[in-house]
Formats: sequence, C-alpha cells, structure tokens
Amino acid sequence: MRSYCAKTHEFAPFEPWRGWHLSCRRVPGAMRARASRCYDAPDMAEDIDRLRSSYEAQVRTLGERLARRERELSALSEMASEVHSTESAQSVFEIALDKVREKLGVSAAWILVGEEGEKKLQLVAARGVSEAYLEDVRRNGLSECLCREVFWSGHSMQARNTTQCPRMPDIVDGSDPSTAHASIPMRFRGGSRGVLNVASRSGTLFTEGELRFLETLGHQIGLAVERARRGEAERQRHEEARSAYRELRAAQERIIESEKMALLGTFAAGLAHEIRNPLNSIALQLSVIERRNARLESDMGIRELISIIREEVSRLDALAGDFLQFSRADRVQQGLADLNDVVEHVVRLLEPQSVDCGVSLAYERPEQLPPLPIDGEKMKQVLINLVRNAIEAMPDGGRITVRVELHDDVAVLSVEDTGPGLPEGIDIFQLFVTTKPGGTGLGLSIARQIVAQHGGVISAEPAPGGGARFAITLPLAPKEAQP
Repeated sequence: MRSYCAKTHEFAPFEPWRGWHLSCRRVPGAMRARASRCYDAPDMAEDIDRLRSSYEAQVRTLGERLARRERELSALSEMASEVHSTESAQSVFEIALDKVREKLGVSAAWILVGEEGEKKLQLVAARGVSEAYLEDVRRNGLSECLCREVFWSGHSMQARNTTQCPRMPDIVDGSDPSTAHASIPMRFRGGSRGVLNVASRSGTLFTEGELRFLETLGHQIGLAVERARRGEAERQRHEEARSAYRELRAAQERIIESEKMALLGTFAAGLAHEIRNPLNSIALQLSVIERRNARLESDMGIRELISIIREEVSRLDALAGDFLQFSRADRVQQGLADLNDVVEHVVRLLEPQSVDCGVSLAYERPEQLPPLPIDGEKMKQVLINLVRNAIEAMPDGGRITVRVELHDDVAVLSVEDTGPGLPEGIDIFQLFVTTKPGGTGLGLSIARQIVAQHGGVISAEPAPGGGARFAITLPLAPKEAQP
C-alpha cells in the first residue's frame, strides 16, 4: 500500500507511524491550513493533546455551569417549599438568607426594607454581617451607599471591590479589597421596597448568570413576603372579628345579666318590704305575749317558745335586709377614692372577730396606689363580705392576707386564706348558692354585682398554698382624671 505526499509530490510506502495525508474537505476549519502537508507522529500527538485540553476545559466549564445552575434551582425549590409553609414575612427573610448562604456559598447576606417615601432603610435579616454594622443600621438606619442607589433606582448593581463599596470592610469582618458586593432590588405591594445584598468570597465576582439568579430569587422573596403579609392581615382581621364578636357577646350577656339583676332587684325590694311588714307585727305581738307571760304564775314553756320565734323573726329580718342590699347594689356612686383607706378600715373593723377565731389578718399595702374611680362604701361592703366569709371558713384558726397590686392599667384587690378551699362543681357567685349553714346565698352575688357596676371583675380560685383566693380587678382612673 502506497500513499501520496503533497509536499514532495511523490508516492511513498504507507507508514502509519510517520504520518498520513489529510484532505481539506475532511478536517475541521482550524486544521485546514495544515491539511496540505504531511504529519509525523510528534506533530499529531501535539495536536491531539491540544484538542483534548480544549475539550476538557469546555467540559469543565459546562460542568461548573450545570452544577451552579443545579445549586440555584435547588435553592429556589427549597426556599419555595419552606416559605410557602410559613405564615410570617420575617420567616421568609430568614429562610431566604439561609438558602443563599448554603447553596451559593456567599460570605454574607442581608436584607433591607423601607417605604418609597422614607429616608432610612431598616435591616430586617442578616447572615455573616458584623455586629458593629448591625447595631449602626438598627440605630441610625442606612446612610448613602450602594444599597440606597439600588433602592431608589430599582436596578441591580455590583461593587467589584471595596473601592467601589468603601463600607464593605465594616459590613463583613475580615473582607479584603477584592471582595465583591451585589445589591438586588425587591418590590412589594403598597409602595414597599427592599434590597437583597450578598457579598462574594474574596477574589470572585458575580457573573451575569448569578446576578440574574439573584434577581429571580429577589422576585420570589417579594412574592413570598406578599403572600405572608396577606396571610398576616387576614389573620389579624379574623382575630379582630373574633374579638369584636366576643366583646359583643360579652356586652349582650352583661345587658341580659343587668336586666335580670334589675328585675330580681325590683322583686327582692318588694319581697323584702312585704316580709318585713308582717315581721314587725309578729315582733310586736311577741312583746305583748312576753309582758302578759310575765304576770302568769306558771311559765308552761311559753318563754322558750317566744325565744325560738324571736330568733326566726331575726333570721327572716336579716334575709329581708340582704334582699334590700341586693336591690340597691346597682346604686353605685363612683368618685376618686383611696383603696388603701377602704382596706385598712375593713381590717380594723374585722380584726377583733378574727382574733376571737384564732385567725391572723394581714394587709400587704402597695408602695404607690393612685386614687381609683370607686364607691368607697360599696367596696367596703364587698370586702367585708369576703373577709368575713374567710374567717367563718376557718373555725380552727388560720391566716388571711389582703393584697392590692398594680398591673398595667388595673388594680387587683385579693383576699387569700388558708381554709378548706372552694367547693367543686359549684358556682359560688350564683344567687342562693351557699355552703354555710343558715346562709342566704346572696352575699357573693351582691359582691359580684357591685364589682360589675365598677367596670371590674371578681373571680375565685384555689390559693397556691391551699385555701381560697378571691381577686377583684378594678380599672384605674384615666391619667387626665388623676390628681
């Protein structure tokens, strides 16, 4: 087998190790200039190595692009999955920055937001940013810098080094002059804007593809924040509606309760008067019988019967008095009064009774207590009822502590004892409910009605150390009404 050499115009034996003729029609354009000559083995090997290196470089570049695109798509996918399950705009910012740092390998990332008419941008989330910068932005807002230009222009920008962004060494600790910084605008509804900022690793710039990805990421963040904000607004409206409904229900219940109590009060007042009239007559007749019995030579047990009848008359009279108090409980005359004076008066009044029963009665006075809009006499009536009930619940002795505490815009008056506690399954504030022998079941109902007329609430619960604790919550006077 012989081959033709274009250089010497001669036929020669075919020797594969020495080279061969290449036709201009069958070789790539880059090699056509050399197609008219013979190739020996060293030249061919050099060309093959050069082609292999070029192909390998292109394969590596494509591989890097594919890997970067895969990371970007993974970041978008994971971020979309997580932000759609969150209900907070702040959580969207936090998740986005975590994914940017994890998937793109940037050294730092932070987000600033603001309104179009505002002069300051507020930092809402940051990763890898120095504490000094964070504190400065939180305190003073953001001064003139690349972020503000992006915020106002709405166009992405990249600072290639710390010369173009002089604040970079302050933002990221340890950043060198070759650290690049990209700012991506974000838009929300209602005139709200934001800026997504990322700082690259030292000596690397953001490519056009990476900037486009960051813009896509910023757009996704904006959509997720809008969805979260709409959800927050809907939840707030729902909660406001529920709160309004609860307040309406409470107002209706108060009106119904007030009408019921007014009706019961009218009935109680009439009943009390009707009971007291015959009772007075019975008492007078008993006095006549006692005088006539005194002139008889033999008693025949009449004196004992008279004593029993008089005790029952006294009990019925006390019941009628309770009915009258119940009917007058809504006649509250509110004015600024010192609750400390009310409590100290009741403690002094009931201290002899508590001592006789072996009960210690103490008052923990607050350091400062402004005058309250209360009817002092009515509150004395309520407190006397609570303290007296506590004394009677501890026939073998115990301890009663009266406290007044301030919490925000209310004062809490509490009576705590070490007695047997509250009965289970019974609403002790209902009419005619009592656990005391001979009790009428009106005392706590009257107390609740008086407290309600003051705009307050009375409650009962087990005391922490055993026993019972009654708490009366009263609103404070408006500041302009306080002396």
